[in-house]
Amino acid sequence: MARGTTAARPKGKLFYVGVAVDRYPNYADKNLKYAKSDMRLIADTIAAQSGSQYASVDANELSDERASPPSILSALEAAIAHATADDTLLVSFAGHGKRAGERFYFLTSQTSKDDVPGTALPWDKVAEALSRSKAHVIVLLDACHSGVASQEAIVPNDDYASALMRSGKAGMVVLAASKGRQLSQERADLIGGHGLFSYAVAQALGADRKTADRNGNGVIELSELYAYVKRTVSQMSEGAQTPWLSRDEIIGEAP
Repeated sequence: MARGTTAARPKGKLFYVGVAVDRYPNYADKNLKYAKSDMRLIADTIAAQSGSQYASVDANELSDERASPPSILSALEAAIAHATADDTLLVSFAGHGKRAGERFYFLTSQTSKDDVPGTALPWDKVAEALSRSKAHVIVLLDACHSGVASQEAIVPNDDYASALMRSGKAGMVVLAASKGRQLSQERADLIGGHGLFSYAVAQALGADRKTADRNGNGVIELSELYAYVKRTVSQMSEGAQTPWLSRDEIIGEAP
């Protein structure tokens, strides 16, 4: 599309399920500061797209005690039930992950050190639910944070992303906050305090949209979002954190 061309009238809806955990009562050294702030930033940013890039935006935000494993799965199931093939399902996870045995888990405020399988969110349950979505699925994944006193059993974002991609869901995209054993960084000097990853995503879709929109067509395509986020986070972290993108081969230049 040529520069200055008006984008077509949006048809699809955007369904957003945000999950953020700052408080870990049973893991005192794992408390975060800005996971909830990041989720709020993403929610506010995509709400501004209602009527422009999407016909409407439906958001469900779950944080700390409200982000229990049953509540998270219930929110995903509700969005999946309503989202059609014309729609987009955006899911964000900000918090900590952990391996227990051969399974991956997303830790919640209810998670007990003595019973991770029984009190955390099984990641394969998330993958199975998303695999049934008729909509395009985009996952913003930030489950490997720095600032933790004890770094035992760190599970890289790569492993969580790979598990989602193996679910068999066609049309899934996973944008992860960091690569390999890198840890995600949070900074208090960003307005309100944020993680670098979520801040960069919000900038690309909001305040710095014109810079991210390299072809000037008024729509942020997948490659443009990834290029902006990767460049911005890498620069802000001085190369210590590098976001990466995993997607199904059938996905082209998706908005």
